Amino acid sequence: MVGEYTHPTSLRARWVIVLVTLIIGCKSSPVQQQTPPAPAGSADAIHQLNEGYSLLYKLMSDESDVGKIFILKRPSEAVSAPVKEIGNAAQAARKKMDELAKQDSRLSYQTADLPYMEQRSRELQSSAYSKALLTSSGKDFEARLVFTQIEAMNYAIQLCKSLNEKEQDANRKAFLQGLEKQCQDFHDRLAKLLTVN
Repeated sequence: MVGEYTHPTSLRARWVIVLVTLIIGCKSSPVQQQTPPAPAGSADAIHQLNEGYSLLYKLMSDESDVGKIFILKRPSEAVSAPVKEIGNAAQAARKKMDELAKQDSRLSYQTADLPYMEQRSRELQSSAYSKALLTSSGKDFEARLVFTQIEAMNYAIQLCKSLNEKEQDANRKAFLQGLEKQCQDFHDRLAKLLTVN
């Protein structure tokens, strides 16, 4: 009935019931099966490595171009310096990956077998980030740029780690470890720029 008084304790009890129902519902949801890692050296293992390397190569290619935004925007030196360094490091990493692919014909950087919805989500996210960067200015632009680069470096770190778990080639393992460390250093430097006032 409209205007009927509901005691606060009664409202709280209803919310508790709703929350418990949601928690039970979440726990009883079926767990999504993940593809198990393939045995090292098998064709499936090479395919899985190529999937990871394809993602890493795409990321390094994208990061190589990140400094182009400075044609339109003028952030402070504290922000632009590490971002430019990231661009240079990504170019060097991409060049090294090209050399590694020449040394082993089984390596391919065109094997990103992502589900359509995952690929589409990434495209939409990238578009949203680009729009946010282009339409912002001053401190807001700098904060957004630093945030996107922190995310990119974290993604690179995790890709390097997961690839290194499966990689058998000593030369490629050394490359992945070096790139992981470099991206971690960039990540930590950028994180210091995000100060809480």
